[in-house]
Amino acid sequence: MQSAGYPDQEDPSEATLRKLGRHPLLEKETFEKLQRNDVVETRPHILHFGGFQIHKEHTQLLKLVNISPSSLRVSIIGPATQWFKIRFDKKGLLAPGMSEDIMVTFEPHEWPIHAYPSANDVVLPRMLDFGSIAIGTRGSWN
Repeated sequence: MQSAGYPDQEDPSEATLRKLGRHPLLEKETFEKLQRNDVVETRPHILHFGGFQIHKEHTQLLKLVNISPSSLRVSIIGPATQWFKIRFDKKGLLAPGMSEDIMVTFEPHEWPIHAYPSANDVVLPRMLDFGSIAIGTRGSWN
């Protein structure tokens, strides 16, 4: 970021924040961790790096989609941890329906301790037959 009147110099407070590993936008604005709001949506909603190997890069694509009726400019702030990195080509204005592709890379240096439940790809039959039973009555299978 550049300060007004000094195009080649950062605001001293912003430089201090960056040295501390904090992004100036996060200090000035209110942001929420969202999967979707009225303006943008992430696809997929959650990135799950399952089956990873230690000291190996694992990359997944995250799309940030403009679901609003007007063009918008987005600021993408990278992760504040050494294990995650992002790469993207900034498009400028994002027209309605367009997306910004963000490559998220995870490189673990040890086995993570954090765990959470996640839905695996479950294959269910297209049709389940529970037999015939009259409306308003109960049945049980033993």
